[in-house]
Amino acid sequence: MLNSTIGALGLRVPAGAYLNISGLKSGVYFESWDVHDMIPEADYHLVLKRTRILKDNFTGELEHGPYERSWLFFLDPNAHVRISNSELRKVFIDLINEDVEFENLRVGIPSSLNYRDIKLKDVIVMGQWRKNC
Repeated sequence: MLNSTIGALGLRVPAGAYLNISGLKSGVYFESWDVHDMIPEADYHLVLKRTRILKDNFTGELEHGPYERSWLFFLDPNAHVRISNSELRKVFIDLINEDVEFENLRVGIPSSLNYRDIKLKDVIVMGQWRKNC
């Protein structure tokens, strides 16, 4: 992607891949960025050059919901994920033939989640938490 302004960036973290980030925010500009800088084992290619991700600053009725701004993560349950002190729009976790209960996940305030080797700590999700079954 070159010389672009985008609303959101959705990144898939495949099984076996590692993601370890802290302090992720919306409204960022990348002179040059490769998905492998963030997810070394990503099984896809994505390069941003001179590209901006818009700030997640919806208010009123647009504040929470499916509107696309900021970062979206699609997490395979067999990925190794550490995200802390970050602002995200959405987090998706794929569950297959599994009954899982998550508690105290909030929108708009810091929340934490521990599931398998997926650890989210003090993450602010502005849109939605979602488990795909």
